[in-house]
Amino acid sequence: MKAFINSSVLEEAAVSISTLTFKDEFLSRPFLSRIQDDELKASMLFYAVAICHQTYALQDSSRNLYGWDYLEDGFLRMALAYPELLSSGYITTLGLDNLSQALLPWFSPDGSKTNSTLDRIEERAGLMLQAATVISNDFGGSILAFLSATNHLLFNNGHGFYELLQTLEAFRDNHRKKSSFFLKLLSDTGIYSVLDIENIIPVMDYHMQRVLLRTGIVATDQDLTSILISRVEMESDEEVRGVCIEAMKKIASLAGIDILRMNDVFYMLGRSCCLETPLCRSGSCSKEPCSLTITVDLKEHHHCLFESFCLGGSDDSYILKWHPMVKTHFY
Repeated sequence: MKAFINSSVLEEAAVSISTLTFKDEFLSRPFLSRIQDDELKASMLFYAVAICHQTYALQDSSRNLYGWDYLEDGFLRMALAYPELLSSGYITTLGLDNLSQALLPWFSPDGSKTNSTLDRIEERAGLMLQAATVISNDFGGSILAFLSATNHLLFNNGHGFYELLQTLEAFRDNHRKKSSFFLKLLSDTGIYSVLDIENIIPVMDYHMQRVLLRTGIVATDQDLTSILISRVEMESDEEVRGVCIEAMKKIASLAGIDILRMNDVFYMLGRSCCLETPLCRSGSCSKEPCSLTITVDLKEHHHCLFESFCLGGSDDSYILKWHPMVKTHFY
């Protein structure tokens, strides 16, 4: 194994996280609360997640919106002003080119297609179109009907939430990143929940991998460490991501915290406190306001939440690690 769990660091992380207080207002933000119609809301969440991957370029700096935050903003505006574009039946009538063109203005600072920062547009529109076709053909165009068909189970003899989603190209990832993120959003809104919670796979994207690697919760051998520090593109990150997922399961269990809530800690910290210029080295976050302060109640934020156990705080061989560089539409 080139990547493995450092149990002692993991246990310290779990103790630290077990003391956190989460902010309930994060779960009532406009993206989750503004739309009252459950079908429209579920569709908005579904299609936003379906095209959420590798969002490095997606931004409107004038409004301080980057990556997922900009997707939330664009899809909420879409739901309010052009809800047809979130209707599976309508999407299937557009075709790839028209759907691509229809999506672009929602992610442009001036509303023009030419200035849109939503890149890989044909790929994203293709994933959305294929998903809409299946939802239309198999579930009468209804996301709620799709959810009902799962019987609130992740695994259900081929008809569970994870299993049905994996028939869609956007959600075909064996590690279920998009599927689990969709599940988290549904759970946060109260639209849907599952009975077999023991089968939940934690959300794992590149920000979270980077934090687990830099803290030393997940350790790597010399060769992989060199690859991560040099940011060389890898054919696959399956091993690293698999170990990171197991680490997240253990942390959630030891800390006694909902496994989906781990996203509100590690993802938020990774995109703010532990990006190009980590808080422990620069004294400030990469985002203002810091994403972590939106989800977790912190009395002060001059120091990293993980500084008491993070190996990267004093060891360059850890802090210089980057997440695995791979081309994927899974996250």
